[in-house]
Amino acid sequence: MIVSTSVLFLYFWVVSALHSDFVEFTHLDNDTEHLGMSFLVKWLAFILGFALYITINSRDRKSRQAKTQGKSGTNIQHDQLYSDYPEQQSGDGEKDPFDVIRNKDKLRSAADFVVENNKAVKRKT
Repeated sequence: MIVSTSVLFLYFWVVSALHSDFVEFTHLDNDTEHLGMSFLVKWLAFILGFALYITINSRDRKSRQAKTQGKSGTNIQHDQLYSDYPEQQSGDGEKDPFDVIRNKDKLRSAADFVVENNKAVKRKT
């Protein structure tokens, strides 16, 4: 998606540069007859580029979702990893992934581990 967005911005820049060159050319030539049409073509090119960008990215997203849904091995591994923890059902019938955290007696952060390690080191010395 990053590459396609970069290409879109590059496309916008090229279209703008071409249009500004055309506008300068018409002013130097004193022939402004097709100047209005050039603005219309420029904005149609912008809209066409953006529509193509949306189409490509939506197809890419759909194909990625199909690939991840097709991999049943990842779901099995997840179920096997967390089979020891009972999960509650939420109101909509979905599993509650935070049930394990709610049922813990004490939650410890990384800072708690650092403080305990520092205390243990000070006791040994």
